[in-house]
Amino acid sequence: MKIRLFSRQFAFVFFLLFFVTFLSSCEQKVLMTEQKQDYYLEKVDFENLKDWEHANIFLAKEALIKSCERIKSYDKGEVFKIAHIKIDISTYKNFCFAIHSSSNNKDLKNILKKYFFPYLVKSKNNSMAHYTAYVELEVEGSLVKSDKSYVPIYSKPDLLVQINPEDFPGQLRGKKTIGLLKNGKLISAPTRKKIDSSNIFKEHIIAYLNDPARAYFLHVQGAGRLKLPDGSLKLIGYSGDNGKKYKSIGKILIEKGYIEKKKLSMQSIERWMHNNPKEARSVMNMNERYIFFKFRKEKNPVGSSGVELTSFYSAAVDNKFIPYHTILWSGLDLKEIKSMENRNIFIAQDSGAAIRGPMRIDLFLGYGKGAETVAGGLSKKEKLWVLIPRKIVPKGN
Repeated sequence: MKIRLFSRQFAFVFFLLFFVTFLSSCEQKVLMTEQKQDYYLEKVDFENLKDWEHANIFLAKEALIKSCERIKSYDKGEVFKIAHIKIDISTYKNFCFAIHSSSNNKDLKNILKKYFFPYLVKSKNNSMAHYTAYVELEVEGSLVKSDKSYVPIYSKPDLLVQINPEDFPGQLRGKKTIGLLKNGKLISAPTRKKIDSSNIFKEHIIAYLNDPARAYFLHVQGAGRLKLPDGSLKLIGYSGDNGKKYKSIGKILIEKGYIEKKKLSMQSIERWMHNNPKEARSVMNMNERYIFFKFRKEKNPVGSSGVELTSFYSAAVDNKFIPYHTILWSGLDLKEIKSMENRNIFIAQDSGAAIRGPMRIDLFLGYGKGAETVAGGLSKKEKLWVLIPRKIVPKGN
């Protein structure tokens, strides 16, 4: 009897591991999931786009081509949806072939105008999108623990698995969940506090960082560059999470009166953490979400869309509303930031736990202290446009 029970448990564990491995190996070709919030699009002319005339979009060609490589893999006739508009992917594919003929800014603009229409995005209660930014964070640490390097970061444990009730019709109900396989049972995934205060994943430690505050922000940013004691770099990428809901500690610090809202930034939070290490640990634990990492080979972080991100031209979106590889046009006035001057075009190539709804856009700014300074303080509301493939493409140039 005991032997048969153990066999059932082992078979269940084996099935879950096989199922998760199978899912991760399959190419996801669904461009977006079901929408849950009202928003709509208003068709405009290209001349209505902010700074269209002066914008330098040719530098975005590399990012566009990366998305095009994915778009080309979709089946002919496959459709995706933005708000009330259903679009055949064929026009986007044709654009992807045409883009290679562009040799300058004017060429690329003409090609965009031939294959796309711009639409202003509006939600039921808001006509402005909320823009923030993120970076590939630079952190210092070591591959071995020491008095200086003592904050561990982990790879994703094999027994931490995602279960989707839709894959078990008539057997399971509820939402997708991530759990931990333990003794043949699936239990709730551990929280940030549990992981940080115990050694449950000690065999999955890949490096030790010098600073708890920087380690926390590495979790928020999702990717980074680890500088080792000898000066060499190891590139770090996202490999998974514990499935817990993200909670902004910035909001917590404002609510508790630790930092004024007008002074809130990544840098001000980091300073507060350094000055208040005990309270900082308590506040960090209020965000139960935990990120797991891996050493990556790619030069740039890989977004949720499966393509490498491009500094100043990739953006994170809520994929429930805006499909990956959608071309975005920002209404932000970033002329005071020299590296962002006349750069309005972005491509939806990533997502994030804090990016929720059709009016939330998170811009990827690359790496370095300059990028961190800009991203740490960027929180603005401005208009957002999306470029939608035409149903009928005009002939000629």
